[in-house]
Parts: sequence; structure tokens; C-alpha cells
Amino acid sequence: MSAAKQRTPVFKPKGTIYTTVRFVDQGQDFLEWDIEESTGEVFKVRPYQEWVWCGAIVMLEELAVGQKLTYSRDDAARSIRYPVMSIVSGRVL
Repeated sequence: MSAAKQRTPVFKPKGTIYTTVRFVDQGQDFLEWDIEESTGEVFKVRPYQEWVWCGAIVMLEELAVGQKLTYSRDDAARSIRYPVMSIVSGRVL
């Protein structure tokens, strides 16, 4: 991926409501995504690959435990191959 295409983490202001999605661990480089609830934007990824996934837009209305997460980037809908293990809401402090 070229430097122009790389994404960087997005820092959200205090009070931002978000959803944390934890994926089933199948050896992938990411296990959790923080997604802003009002926009569906991924703004934090743990433990690795923030530069890949930050800025993707998640279809929150389709999000369910045991299912694959659907997201869009560059106007193309795709899904993550790892099932969702848990979904938790939070607020940036």
C-alpha cells in the first residue's frame, strides 16, 4: 500500500459514543475495533493494523455476535472473515 493510501488513527473528542467490536482470535493482526456510533467510522484498532483499518465505515445496523462484520471503503462493501465475538458500547473519556 502506498503512503498516500495508508490510514492513520483518528482521535475523537471527549464524550464521543462508540462501539467496541472484538473478533474471534484466529491468528489475525487485529482483535478489536472502536467504531464511532454516529458515523460508523473505525477510529482505533488493537493490537495492530490501525493504518489499514482506520477510516473504514462499518454497517452498524448489520453488526451481530457470531456474524462477519461488513464495512465499506472506497465505495465498495466488504466483510471481515473473522466472526464478531462481542459488541460493547462506550464513551471517550
